[in-house]
Amino acid sequence: MLFTISKNDHPDFSKMKKNRLEIEYSYDFELLGLTTSAKSYKLAWELNRTLNIRLTRKADLVIHARSYQLNYSFHEHEGQVNTLRLFRNKPNETELARNL
Repeated sequence: MLFTISKNDHPDFSKMKKNRLEIEYSYDFELLGLTTSAKSYKLAWELNRTLNIRLTRKADLVIHARSYQLNYSFHEHEGQVNTLRLFRNKPNETELARNL
């Protein structure tokens, strides 16, 4: 079924009262982004060496989509004050190829 609306059929939205929803979010974490062509294990190794931390490989983060799943590399460092997590922003290539 196809609906069409001519210019004369719709209401004049410029005269309608407008409300703005403003929400202030409060998060208890900080998010940092890095851009690199390095593999996740290489980036974790470099961060460990440079920042004197110990990012270790954890089980992949698995996201189930409709008929497939995506696996993302995941490293973590738990310190006395904070926890650092390093996620790859692209799914692992082998999983991606299997699901295509």
